[in-house]
Amino acid sequence: MPSEVTLEGGRDPRWRWRWLSPFGLAVVVLFAVQPFVRFADNNHGEPLPLGRMALFAAGAATLAVLATLVVVARTGRDRDRVAVATAAFLLSFSSFSLWLSSIYPDRWRRLLEVVLWLIVTVALVALAYRASGHSWVRSFALFYGVIYLAIPLVSYVSFRHEVDGGERPTAGAVLPPVSAVPAERPNVYWLMLDEYGRRDQVEHYTGTDLGPFYQSLADRGFDVSESSSAAYNRTQLSLASTLTMQYLFQPGNDIRDEFDVAGPVVTGANPVVDRFRDLGYRFVYSDSGSLTWAHCSTPAADQCIPAGTNPLALDDLEMNLLRTTALAAVPVVQERFTDPVGVVDRVHDAVDPAGPPFFLFAHILSPHWPYRFSDDCGRRLTPMEAQLLPPRDRATAYGEELTCLNADVLQAVDRIIAADPTAVIILQADHGTAFTVDWSWAAEEWTPTAIQERLAPLNAIRFPTSCQHPPLDGQPLVNTFRLVFACIEGTPPELLEPRAYISSFDRVDDLREVEPSRPFAAP
Repeated sequence: MPSEVTLEGGRDPRWRWRWLSPFGLAVVVLFAVQPFVRFADNNHGEPLPLGRMALFAAGAATLAVLATLVVVARTGRDRDRVAVATAAFLLSFSSFSLWLSSIYPDRWRRLLEVVLWLIVTVALVALAYRASGHSWVRSFALFYGVIYLAIPLVSYVSFRHEVDGGERPTAGAVLPPVSAVPAERPNVYWLMLDEYGRRDQVEHYTGTDLGPFYQSLADRGFDVSESSSAAYNRTQLSLASTLTMQYLFQPGNDIRDEFDVAGPVVTGANPVVDRFRDLGYRFVYSDSGSLTWAHCSTPAADQCIPAGTNPLALDDLEMNLLRTTALAAVPVVQERFTDPVGVVDRVHDAVDPAGPPFFLFAHILSPHWPYRFSDDCGRRLTPMEAQLLPPRDRATAYGEELTCLNADVLQAVDRIIAADPTAVIILQADHGTAFTVDWSWAAEEWTPTAIQERLAPLNAIRFPTSCQHPPLDGQPLVNTFRLVFACIEGTPPELLEPRAYISSFDRVDDLREVEPSRPFAAP
């Protein structure tokens, strides 16, 4: 047989392709898939798209296996030992966020952390390869991989089993049937500005003067409330309440996962959309761009308005998966988001004005963090995460975000009025700010100050001049569309008294009723 040609030092320059052994394949796949199962378990309270998660996991496993095959073919090293080294890399790669962070606004700190991670990872991979020369180390790697995957998988399946057995409150009809379709049906624009706090609370905690903004709205015909209250302290609960025109979630309901109820309600399966359709309206939905549980789809919506055209922008599922790794340190990776002017422009471009009237629901994830505006109202390359800021700096950043957002809101309002002067325009938040909130609190641990702040949202509505309606001041968000339908249909509104509820961050089953938020009174 001809002798092999080798490089100096004994290396064969040719690629030697060999498939992985069953052991090596199992180890690589287990460690590649586990981060996705762990992510699902850590976020079991969120409605995760399991199909997409499975595709991501399959893609990661395929890339890991291919990378292992390339290393084995190129180096000629022992394939089982390379598989263990690959598993060590995957373990370090998916555990980046457990001891480092890639979301600091300081790019030099991010770079330093990535370099530190690379040094530790190279050392871990080298150690794993060297130690895996012992058979017991390889056996331990396989055993650990199985346990590493099984624990979060069992935990997630157990939780979903409990959730599936829970009670489901229903979002039934709350108003009398439509007696007649009115001749005049104005378009309705609902711009929902996430976490936009009420004036008294914002000025107290941030020092930002919202007086000029409120006056600008009044000059444009808005009725602006100084004392409205939200019914719930979390987005999905509050929006579901507004869209069902009732206090949907009540203490004592055996609910483990409120997204199973709130998700479909927010995306279109609700009495508000049903009534608009009974009145001959189209439902146009512009989702936040990033919240996976609230993505727009048809036929739930008659028309979806895209969040933007940035091909590198990701939704919250993709961003949160990346944030467990060092890849989130890449500054070009950004979340999808919407802005008031962009939404209004896309609606006016996409929706046929000659068609039936429409109801637009636009969820704008601002001024909620991450803060996207710099102090000169330009766009940050890397949005600022609120949880990384000291309390005073966070309040300052929120105030700057509001100042810039307000200018965009007024510009959007002016474009609506110019194109659609008789439209109903709703500027509203889902809840207030959270400067005094500790999200580890159980429901009974919330302080009166935190309750008051969190349940104090922006609430402003511009009705047509022909519409007779009671003052908006003091109206809870749950009455928003009761007022709108009374205006459109020319009937007296059937209004509910303010009520409010608090739950812990990840357990709606500990919901308790509290006093509704009132205007802030300094001690």
